[in-house]
Amino acid sequence: MIGQAVTALGAALYFAAKRYPLSLPPARRAPHLFSVILKISLAPFGITFSPMIGMILMNRFAVLYGGEGAVACYACVGYIVTIVYLLLQGIGDGCQPMISRYYGRGRRADMKRTCRLAYATAGALSLFSVCLLFLARWRIGGLFGASPPVSRGVGETLPLFLAGVLFLAYTRITAAGFYATEESLLSYILVYAEPLLLLIFLLMLPAFLGLTGVWLAMPASQMTTALLAAAVKRRADSPNACRAG
Repeated sequence: MIGQAVTALGAALYFAAKRYPLSLPPARRAPHLFSVILKISLAPFGITFSPMIGMILMNRFAVLYGGEGAVACYACVGYIVTIVYLLLQGIGDGCQPMISRYYGRGRRADMKRTCRLAYATAGALSLFSVCLLFLARWRIGGLFGASPPVSRGVGETLPLFLAGVLFLAYTRITAAGFYATEESLLSYILVYAEPLLLLIFLLMLPAFLGLTGVWLAMPASQMTTALLAAAVKRRADSPNACRAG
């Protein structure tokens, strides 16, 4: 709470120093402005909270099929891979204003170049993170003070989660490109399909594969969402959609 208060105070001082207006819009325009903001914000809101929803679902099914040891194992894995997810989210959030700017000015070539750069950056970061975490997988449990059995479980389980990182990178940039170019509905589909697909796979795979099915549900949902993203991009007739390559 203290950290949040200090951050809020710093933001208030910044606005005061820059003399930004903080007044509310006229009452007659407020409903329209708020509806526009809400329409645009639903996609980044879902991107931000999607990892949290995934962690809740994964913890629930991990305890059902593997007990406390599985939950402890996923705690280590979840913390590590969420860092990568947030880095990918940062790339998407970072490219979105630039794509929107070029889109608004009608500079399609610059917009597509920014998209390609975002895909390349996300892909390179994903590959680097996957290689680094794969090599360090047997030491990650000890980083969190886990017991030797849990540390072994982390080393055995982490590669399954790393298998979906590249697919997630593709989906994150594609969704950011859509909501940056007024294709909000397409971004909603990609953002909210991932936790929904995760729940579906968690209901199906563990019934046949047990705890391994729980672990496989996460990369399976990410791969399926990436395939959906590719299909949505192909079927999007609008030239405004962000396209790779």
